[in-house]
Amino acid sequence: MPEQQTGRDKSVRPSLVRSLIVIAIFTAASAAGGLVKLPAGVGSVALDSTFGFFCAGFFSPLIGGFVGAFGHLASAATAGFPLGPAHFVIAVQMFAWCWLFGFIVRKINRTWSLVIAAAVAILLNGVASPLMLIPISPPEMKPVLIGLIGFLLIASTINVVLACIAIFILSKLDIPGI
Repeated sequence: MPEQQTGRDKSVRPSLVRSLIVIAIFTAASAAGGLVKLPAGVGSVALDSTFGFFCAGFFSPLIGGFVGAFGHLASAATAGFPLGPAHFVIAVQMFAWCWLFGFIVRKINRTWSLVIAAAVAILLNGVASPLMLIPISPPEMKPVLIGLIGFLLIASTINVVLACIAIFILSKLDIPGI
């Protein structure tokens, strides 16, 4: 007897659905973390990227990249997008930094890979991100972006260390990924 069509697209794999659910849940958590602002003069410096880095290292670099990008946009939205359209560039940067973090963790596949990935992510997010915005920003923004480096280094360190601790602890458990 031929199988009847139920109206559902059978080409959607369960892993894709699970990935989208993970992205949605951790983006919501990232938005909540984005409400924990750090005093930096710009209201979008917050604890929003922890979940992007966590997902990149624990689930996959791609999932983490999306969570990092969406999480930054959510955090920036709660602050009123203080850097204007630059937040979309920052979201792309967050996608890249989270993805690279997850790639390093998975490529080296050792506990100490978290240390290497953390150092790279902290430097990219804390130093490279604001410096990369200078050429595309108005000249009066240069001192603001340079002034953010110290605050971003602190925020990046907190976000990345929290993600590394969670990855380390959960990787010791027998929890299946997606």
